Amino acid sequence: MGYRVSAKVDYAVRAAASLAATQLSVPGGATMSRAEDLARDLAIPPRFLVNILSDLRRAGLVASQRGAQGGYLLARGAANVTVGEVVKAVDPELLPEQHSKALSELWNRVSDAVDTILDGVSLADLVLAGGFAAAPSRVPCRKEGIAGEPYL
Repeated sequence: MGYRVSAKVDYAVRAAASLAATQLSVPGGATMSRAEDLARDLAIPPRFLVNILSDLRRAGLVASQRGAQGGYLLARGAANVTVGEVVKAVDPELLPEQHSKALSELWNRVSDAVDTILDGVSLADLVLAGGFAAAPSRVPCRKEGIAGEPYL
């Protein structure tokens, strides 16, 4: 039995992992990834990705900068952002409608187990496990003007 997630959750985790891979590939230097490059590299519809990146930005997981040298990057170090945070930023309620008390309790236990697993995996863990490469199209980041903590 597999666990199904929405396309939005899948795209968000893949985009965040790509930003993490970019961050981890340039120690000490923050680089920005443009939305159109991420969309192309990850085969995600561009408009859908921009909405996802906006959700991640509102959750404080991603920082952005406008302009020719603009783009997106993780607002915190990849080791300090969990997959669970990314999932909750784009789909805060994964539970189905309430049914009987017994069924509601079961779905709550399933949700708690999934949360525990997702909260135990950082984006850095995901990148280091393999399959995520830094986006080839990236631009150096001017640290001033970008909200958030230091990136590395």
